[in-house]
Amino acid sequence: MDANTFFEELFDMLPDLFGSADSSLALAEMGIAGIILLVALITAVISIIFSLVIYVVEAIPTYILARKAKRPLAWLAWIPFFGSYCRLFVLADIPGNKPFVALTDKITIKSRPLSFLAYVGIKLLGPSVITAFIALANLVPFIGQVVGTLSSVLYLVPAVALAIMEYVYLKDVLDVFKEDKKANSTASLVVTLLDSFITFGFARVIYLYTLLKKEPIESTYSEPIEVSVNNTAN
Repeated sequence: MDANTFFEELFDMLPDLFGSADSSLALAEMGIAGIILLVALITAVISIIFSLVIYVVEAIPTYILARKAKRPLAWLAWIPFFGSYCRLFVLADIPGNKPFVALTDKITIKSRPLSFLAYVGIKLLGPSVITAFIALANLVPFIGQVVGTLSSVLYLVPAVALAIMEYVYLKDVLDVFKEDKKANSTASLVVTLLDSFITFGFARVIYLYTLLKKEPIESTYSEPIEVSVNNTAN
């Protein structure tokens, strides 16, 4: 099939797509601009459909697991705006009143909502804080040189902090549904690394689907306890 035949068949299909011969004629008269407009329209439609599918696929396991854990905010999994934030908050809330422990019990946030606010703060402001710190450090000659040399490393700090928090959230969810805490830690670490470098969140979603047939180990879950932060050093 040569190029002319292809474009002729393409414009013959336009009445079916737009429901009017006038629409296809208008696009045909536009030439290349019409083709670009058609491709842009088809791309937009496909993008919207794909986004809706991904949105539903991600929301389903979060909502089901939160309902099984009797979490009152399970419905947030379906919020279309800031959906990824809402779903991560729901996952963080599933363990109920279990404190958020970031790798060591010396860094403990007893309120799950407060831990999530910390997560959002790092996500939104972390890079800006690093940039401001580097700019201030540059005002001091020697310190500015040292900080400038380490600037690329400093920009990794927020990303590492977020990855650690996402790891803890997923591990805590797995602990609610699976008894082997060591295996849960390993699985959470692998999934978090995949999401950080390759899958960008999809590994966590896929893994959550493997939990849908499981029931929570604990029979009851209480509301998150009062907002407080406990940073203690022995």
